[in-house]
Amino acid sequence: MVPPHTMTSNSFAVFQLIVVAMLASLGLAVLGRWLRTAEYWYWLWGWLALFFGYLIVVLEPWLPVFESHFYILFHLIGVAGFCYLLAQGCIVFAKMEDVKLYRVNKTHASLFFLLTILVILINTVRQQKDTDYTLMDQRFLWSGPWLIGYCAFAGWIITRYQTRWYLRKSNVLFVISLGILACLEVFLLGSLLSNRDGDVSIPGFQILVAIEPLAFFMVGLALHVLVMDGLVAHLEKTLVQVSKNSAKLRVLAERDPLTAVLNRHAFYSLVSAKRGGEAKQPLGGSVAVIDIDNLKPLNDKHGHQTGDAAIRAVAKAIRSVVRAEDLLFRWGGDEFLVILPHVNLEESRWRFQKLDDLLKKTPLPGIAHPVNITLSVGVSPFSSSNSLEKAIEEADERMYSRKSEKKKNQVTSQ
Repeated sequence: MVPPHTMTSNSFAVFQLIVVAMLASLGLAVLGRWLRTAEYWYWLWGWLALFFGYLIVVLEPWLPVFESHFYILFHLIGVAGFCYLLAQGCIVFAKMEDVKLYRVNKTHASLFFLLTILVILINTVRQQKDTDYTLMDQRFLWSGPWLIGYCAFAGWIITRYQTRWYLRKSNVLFVISLGILACLEVFLLGSLLSNRDGDVSIPGFQILVAIEPLAFFMVGLALHVLVMDGLVAHLEKTLVQVSKNSAKLRVLAERDPLTAVLNRHAFYSLVSAKRGGEAKQPLGGSVAVIDIDNLKPLNDKHGHQTGDAAIRAVAKAIRSVVRAEDLLFRWGGDEFLVILPHVNLEESRWRFQKLDDLLKKTPLPGIAHPVNITLSVGVSPFSSSNSLEKAIEEADERMYSRKSEKKKNQVTSQ
């Protein structure tokens, strides 16, 4: 037959606490599929410790193997483990890596020692009063000081070391729930110690006992809200990082790695965008195709390192004669494309006439003396994004025509 004290409201509250601890641990285990941070593990194992700490109280009537004080000891270990892991999780959650570790450990160790002394004193007082408490009631004497001290400590950690903790509703909910649990345990412990006759059936005490599972439920709910809030923050941080990485990849995809100017992919993306918004902002101007003369012989004789240096020098020279809003693309191996919005044909030709002078006596690796780099330039006007590609073809033809004239002049001069 089950002993009578297991049928009281006190024992029913213990069953409720077991259910709360089990549901809290299961909820954290489910959330752990997405977020496995250090504080999550502390809190998960803390609720499991609380579950076993109260389960041993319920199982005591059916397992009369040990003396009563052994079950109280197991219960105290479970509750102390819950308190310790709860506080440690709060330390990690508050991001205390900037706090000197020895200070945290010293404070925690001091609190642990004081609570141990307090529990021993309470037990001594109980024995002196010779009250006849059941195991269900003794749990308040042993676990109460731990819950009171560690709830206060965990709340202090959140409010002291987390920047602007009050701006997050999850932090406020957690601190309030800890305060309610600590105050409830103070009243329970005080009611039990002030009762010299061992009569714990008074209505006020039983009401507090009935409320205790609700206070633990609030703490568990607040922890779940903290974990969910952390999960949301983690996802937001991940999305921001993905966005940054995507932007970096887009830049890399649209930039020529040798000269750091735009490439053909960037050009076609730009043309597509301009066609979509051309009705609002018409596009027109000049386009130029620029080719490096005799780059292949330079590569063959002095190596690709010298040829790459020549390409970079040309890109630098082109940048110096165009405006910031003009677009420079590496069009091919030794070709560049320049789009000059709202610049007429004559002004464009005048700008590119300076290039040969800028590239005279260019120092290149692998060559003892500076060399003169010459360019063939073809320029053509365009009036819209639809006529841009045709203008590029015309500029390309003019560039090749210019290059052919140079070759004929070289042959004639020889």
